[in-house]
Amino acid sequence: MLRLYYNNDSPNSKCNWVMDSLSEGWPGSVDAATVTPKSKHWPSAFWGFINNNSAIIQQHINYKIDWWFWDMPFWGRWSRHSDTEHYWHAALNNVYPTVVTERPADRFQASGLKPKPYKSGEYIVICPSSDTMTRWITGLGEKEWVSETVFQIRKYTERPIRIRHKPRVKGMSGPDAELLTGVGSVQELLSDAHCVVTTVSLVAFEAQLAGVPTFCDPKSFAAEVSETDLSKIETPKQADRQPWFNWLGYNQFTEKEIRSGFAYETLKDQ
Repeated sequence: MLRLYYNNDSPNSKCNWVMDSLSEGWPGSVDAATVTPKSKHWPSAFWGFINNNSAIIQQHINYKIDWWFWDMPFWGRWSRHSDTEHYWHAALNNVYPTVVTERPADRFQASGLKPKPYKSGEYIVICPSSDTMTRWITGLGEKEWVSETVFQIRKYTERPIRIRHKPRVKGMSGPDAELLTGVGSVQELLSDAHCVVTTVSLVAFEAQLAGVPTFCDPKSFAAEVSETDLSKIETPKQADRQPWFNWLGYNQFTEKEIRSGFAYETLKDQ
């Protein structure tokens, strides 16, 4: 069984696109608002940290109840400016998947993305996650985490540092927010970057794709190909990325794939 936590405050929420898809493609799925107290130990599915999700997820953790977290994908993100197929990532008992397993290359190859070789650059880019996500992962607010990260980096290098906060405007983030705020694209910022430092931001994927090494939190989906120790800031890890890219492709799904049961069949043994 699986309890689905809908966004009842916003019927047209992207959360509900995923929950509606799960209701068709995940056996035993039911709207959490309709279940009885007897179901309190059932696993649950959430989309992002909207509404009261963080508190309910913490209850699951406290009582050792499984929870699935759905949110923005590694590539193929939904945009109001595009009608191309979009994806949502999934993780069990974490905000991102972290245990890399061997997967075929077909889904990543279908994206058409071409990883660039690792390169050298001048400056360090710090990309914090949202304040909510930063607090969840580190216990620090976004600004506190940035300050502490800069302090730690300065112990080991005098390289220039550029800080890029996640662009947000009118309830949007990512590329759509970049267009409205004029902050410039991540790709532009990465052009002469020595490395990217983040917690669990999706920028780690963009950086690895662009051939820029990354530092991240151990709970990040990018931990396998990144350093987690800032004392190595001058000698960042250059990983064999292809198995990681292949694995990411099997941790994100379209709504059609969720409805069909493909996502369930792919994830059920985690």
